[in-house]
Amino acid sequence: MDNQKISSILNIRDSEDRDLALLEILGEPEPEDSLDDLEALLNHIDGAYEKTCGLIEMYKHWAGTNSGRAVEFLKSAALIAVKADEYWQKAELLSKIGFQCAKEGEIDLARSYWEQGAAIAANCQTVGGLQDSFDCSSVLGEIAINFSNVKMDEMAVKFATMIQNEAIRTRTLKMIS
Repeated sequence: MDNQKISSILNIRDSEDRDLALLEILGEPEPEDSLDDLEALLNHIDGAYEKTCGLIEMYKHWAGTNSGRAVEFLKSAALIAVKADEYWQKAELLSKIGFQCAKEGEIDLARSYWEQGAAIAANCQTVGGLQDSFDCSSVLGEIAINFSNVKMDEMAVKFATMIQNEAIRTRTLKMIS
């Protein structure tokens, strides 16, 4: 790990810019980077959305070597995801975490995260602004497709029909049929 680079990143005053720079390092760890090194970086990330993304990146790094530990990263990520600032962020992160759980064969866990994300996204379509509504409709579409990919077709249709944006609903229904 390039300590000089990390030191300069930690001196960035804008927390969002600092978080994004740290995420870049977490997304491409060096072969010699230990889990402790990566967790130390993660501890410097302030934003819940960015921290959750960091845990997902750490999961990807460890998924091939230690499946049990990798799933623990996903469970930790889900606990932080619900603290994200925006509804669409919460829903999107839970959708991504569910997707990674499904890749690990943890279908029940994936289903739980997708259902949580879908509930948040469905609510967001009505309480948020126009962009939030669009973003949450898109997340519902992703969740419906995820359910379809694991052969839970009834769940896929259930969540696809909850999409309020007609174009996204129509596209999603075509993709899952």
